[in-house]
Amino acid sequence: MRLILPLLAVVLLCGGTDLGAGEVVLPTAPAGVLECHGTLAGERFWLRLETPSKEFGGNRVMNLLYTPPVPAMVAGARLPDCPRLLLDLHLRLVAYNGRGTLNQIVPAGKGSGYSVVRELWVKEELPADQAGTGKSAGEVPREQRRTITGARTWDVRLAPLLVALAWRKSGPEASVRAMDFFGPAGEATVVTWQGDTVSIAGRALRIEAGADGRVRRILDPAAAPGSATVLDVAAWIDPAPAPTP
Repeated sequence: MRLILPLLAVVLLCGGTDLGAGEVVLPTAPAGVLECHGTLAGERFWLRLETPSKEFGGNRVMNLLYTPPVPAMVAGARLPDCPRLLLDLHLRLVAYNGRGTLNQIVPAGKGSGYSVVRELWVKEELPADQAGTGKSAGEVPREQRRTITGARTWDVRLAPLLVALAWRKSGPEASVRAMDFFGPAGEATVVTWQGDTVSIAGRALRIEAGADGRVRRILDPAAAPGSATVLDVAAWIDPAPAPTP
C-alpha cells in the first residue's frame, strides 16, 4: 500500500494530461502485459510492463529489476535496483518510485515538468568529543532536489529497455524526447528510430530482431569487440492465458 499511494497522488496531480501534445511521432507499446529478461550493458535485468490502468489514469506501471549505474556515472546519485515507474501510453515517465530510497520523480505541476529527488551519500561529521579518537566518519543519505521543465520525456538511461518494449520490425519510425533525470544536469536529447537503426542521445545503434519481430538485441557498431551489445533480450515472457471457467 505504501508504494501505491505515491502513484495515486501523481495521478490526481497530473490528471492524465498529455504534456507532449506538440510532439509529432511518438512510440507506443502494445496494450497487453509485456515481460522480458536479459542483459543491459552486460548486467542482468528483468522488467514487467502492466496494462493501462484506470487506477492510474490510464497510465502503465513498470517494475524493473536491474543493476543501476554506479554513482560516478550519475553525478553521485545512488539509485535503487528495483524501481517502480509509472509510464504513459508512449512510455514517457509520469512518476518514479525509488522503493526504499530517497530517489523520486513526480510532476512539478500541471504541464510544467518534473520535480526530482536524488539520493546522495555524504560523510557524516564526527562529534567534537570523538575527534582524534581514531573513529571514522560514516556516510548518510541526503536529498538533492532539482526541477526539470518541459514536456513528458523518456528516461534516457533506460531508453534501450523502452525501445525494446515499443519497437516492432514492421512498425513505423518514431521519435521521443529523452532526459537524464539522475545524472549530470543537462539539456533534453532525443531517441529516434527508423527501420533497424536507432539513435539514443546521438549514439547510433542497430536493432537485431528476433523471429517474432520484437527486439532481440541492440548493438553498437562503433563499440570495441566484445562490448558491442547494449541490450540482449534473452526471452520475452508471454502472460499465461486466463483459466477457462
